[in-house]
Amino acid sequence: MQCIIFVKKFLNAIAIIGAVVFLLAVQPASADTKIVLSHSIDIPDRTVIYENNSYEIQTMGFYNMEEPVNMTVTATDIQSYTIALLDTKTNFLWYQIVYQTEGKDELTMPAGMVPLPGTYFFAVFYQGEILAFEQVLFSNVTLNINLNTTRVAPGGMLHASVTATPDMDMPVKVVFTQGSSSLEFPVNRTSSGHYEADIKIPLSAYGNFSSYAAMTSGKTVLGHPELAAAANGGFLEVTGLPQGSGEKTNSSPVIGVLFVAALFIIASKKIRR
Repeated sequence: MQCIIFVKKFLNAIAIIGAVVFLLAVQPASADTKIVLSHSIDIPDRTVIYENNSYEIQTMGFYNMEEPVNMTVTATDIQSYTIALLDTKTNFLWYQIVYQTEGKDELTMPAGMVPLPGTYFFAVFYQGEILAFEQVLFSNVTLNINLNTTRVAPGGMLHASVTATPDMDMPVKVVFTQGSSSLEFPVNRTSSGHYEADIKIPLSAYGNFSSYAAMTSGKTVLGHPELAAAANGGFLEVTGLPQGSGEKTNSSPVIGVLFVAALFIIASKKIRR
């Protein structure tokens, strides 16, 4: 009797293990997949809804209309995938199938794949599922940004200059990003294709920021303002004592001298007694 019970338990265990193995076999492979574009800016972290699915966007690529796109795709736990360029209406403008990924693939989308300037998306597909999603801007305007310093104190000033080729006479701003937060400052058009501004950093700002210049189009894409052009401005370090705090710092030696003098007077009185 005990032997029969043991056999039943053994068979039940085998059945459970077999079911688990079967379920694992039919589940899609887990993958840590990422697209890194050769030209990109660090934008404020945001969530976009595309085809009823949400994706976290932290960077955005930017290229001229007739420029090829070099990219690196990192993929694990999968053997093949499809990388594609999509427009806002889910149309495929370009795609490439990678049959045997080595985990890190260097790929190039040829120039001339985009019909009009605007916002597009690169996506990595695996078994009908999007594993990676990256926003990219194609523009017919080239921006350049220059900051007169890479380090400033809270409350301090810096000077920003931006050039636009060709001149479009459209609004331009300088943006400093740190995670999901950002500081935005409009820059004034001083001449054809040239913008400048003196920017005061808030007293509350601190740490490392990414910077970029952006020309705004006035349109909205996936719930966020669309850019007409962009340029990477590098990093800005906001550190040190806030501007205007010198008086507080300078007062401490004076207080120290007064304190020592008071002690000397008290000691002198005690000696005289």
